[in-house]
Amino acid sequence: MATKKDEARLQAHLGVASLKARWPSVENGIADLIADAKKAAAGAETSLDEASVQAHLASMDAEDRGTEAVSSLKAAAKELDAQSAAAAAELRTRIQALRERLTGPATKE
Repeated sequence: MATKKDEARLQAHLGVASLKARWPSVENGIADLIADAKKAAAGAETSLDEASVQAHLASMDAEDRGTEAVSSLKAAAKELDAQSAAAAAELRTRIQALRERLTGPATKE
């Protein structure tokens, strides 16, 4: 006949044996969980890298467009300055011609 101590020892051994039998599935579950977490982290890291590259490219594109806009504005300003100078010269010529028609040719001393 088994004593209470023997019964407790037997229950403890059965519990340990049950844990040992289940341990591989627990280990596999933990390994799967770790693998899934690594995959998710790698995917997130890739997404962050892609977003970083896209932001950098957008920044470079905006800078290029800004440079192009400044160049266009400078070219337009030069063209406007040239047109203004030509228009001013034309006005001086016409005013001088009108003056001469009204008062006669100007004499140079």
